[in-house]
Amino acid sequence: MMIMHESPVLAEPAVKVQMPPASLEQWYKPANKRQVWLHAMFKLGQATSAVALYAERGDRKQMAKWSEVLAKTYGSLPKMVPEWADEVDLATLKKLQGASRIGNIPGVQSALRKLRFTCKSCHGDYKKGVVALLRAPDF
Repeated sequence: MMIMHESPVLAEPAVKVQMPPASLEQWYKPANKRQVWLHAMFKLGQATSAVALYAERGDRKQMAKWSEVLAKTYGSLPKMVPEWADEVDLATLKKLQGASRIGNIPGVQSALRKLRFTCKSCHGDYKKGVVALLRAPDF
């Protein structure tokens, strides 16, 4: 004789998806011909990696060059999405630029760590919503 046990159905835990501000939509297709926000994020990733690499190598010239690329791109974010202006740490960005100009590698590395934290917090809050709403929509 076989005894069958019913196993309880385990519900998947609810996933919290925080939706981005409506103003972000203008930087994605179809509202924009290019994925401008996405390209800005790629450029930020490239610039932060380059600044970190050149700081680690002690290459002050390249570190300064990429710090300016980072500053231009990161500094444009509040203009693109004003609702996220408080998420961008412009004071730390200025510290990074100043440290980079004088070749203060520990200062650059410290500021870069703080800036990366702002990136991680925003990505943690909004990435799922942005992907669902803007990067994988059904046009």
